[in-house]
Amino acid sequence: MAANPQDETRGTILVVDDSEQGTRILTLLLEDEGYTAVAANSGPEALDIVFNHTPDIVILDVMMPGMDGMEVLEAIRRNPATVDLPVIMVTALDETHDIVQGLELGANDYLTKPPQFEILLARVRTQLKLKALDAQRRRDITALRQLDTLKDKFIQIAAHDLKLPLENLFSGLDLLEAFGEHLQGEEARQYQIILNILTGATHTIDVIVRDFLDLEAIRKQQVVLYREPAALNTIVGRVMESLKDYAAEKAVNLVLELDSDALTAHFDPARIEQVVTNLVSNAVKFSRPGTTVTVRTIGTASGVRFEVEDNGPGIPRDEMPLLFQEFARFSNKPTGGEKSSGLGLTISHFLIQQHGGRIGAHSEEGVGSLFWFELQR
Repeated sequence: MAANPQDETRGTILVVDDSEQGTRILTLLLEDEGYTAVAANSGPEALDIVFNHTPDIVILDVMMPGMDGMEVLEAIRRNPATVDLPVIMVTALDETHDIVQGLELGANDYLTKPPQFEILLARVRTQLKLKALDAQRRRDITALRQLDTLKDKFIQIAAHDLKLPLENLFSGLDLLEAFGEHLQGEEARQYQIILNILTGATHTIDVIVRDFLDLEAIRKQQVVLYREPAALNTIVGRVMESLKDYAAEKAVNLVLELDSDALTAHFDPARIEQVVTNLVSNAVKFSRPGTTVTVRTIGTASGVRFEVEDNGPGIPRDEMPLLFQEFARFSNKPTGGEKSSGLGLTISHFLIQQHGGRIGAHSEEGVGSLFWFELQR
């Protein structure tokens, strides 16, 4: 009996009233308007139709002998299959109590007797439109959940299945590098260019796969931190050393400002190194040739602070809330066409929060960005 979801102003209407003449007149009027109208002259009869045929909307009189309209409404709302069924109550003009009680029990709207047909039609159209919109929303949510499940499954399979081939690629690259030591002149130069391209591409894939695996571990709450007293300056220095060639290739100047008061704090060194790498490599990734990326540590009263500041394009104000969201995409693009998983900031945010720390960013378009995090001692 449900209406075509494409026709949001038409459907099956159940009219419930103990007056047979009243229900007959109203059903005829509704049918003249193109609706399918069904009548019930008692509460039990109405519930039988509701539970076995599921109309699109119910016009329900409050005052009926035996089972009254309030009891019918309660029964409709108790049933999971009809909990969202639109119900318009019809009550006497001076029965404010009935109106309040009906709305509290879950009625969607109400009319007073005798209802004006034009007003009743307007209320019916409104409820049917709302019902159609809700049904579409539920279909959209179901489709999005299915896509999200498919995406998660793809990430899981891709990340796990790529681990072994990547290990083989790295082993092969090591062998190729050793082989290249026997070459000379132009041949050696060309060989090194090709090897660098292959190595860079493999490292990019490796980072993406590791990000996917980290995301899976985060979602399954399987991330374990191995905290110990560690020096932030040491970790930052190591990251800067590992990224100096990358910055040089892009003609980006790396400046390191270490605070001697930024002593040890209690954290997982491997995970904090991952965060520092993410933030510094991001700064280099979006910096133009000839600009500077400044990396600094700062001792605070309660712990340590890390900052990375660039002279890049800056982040538009309306995109700032998206910074730490999964797979967020921004209008700014890497200046060297680099690829990434889109998860680095999400993972960094999670790891800092797991440490009980804070992470954030400040940015101004055309000036640059500053990303930071703080950890307790």
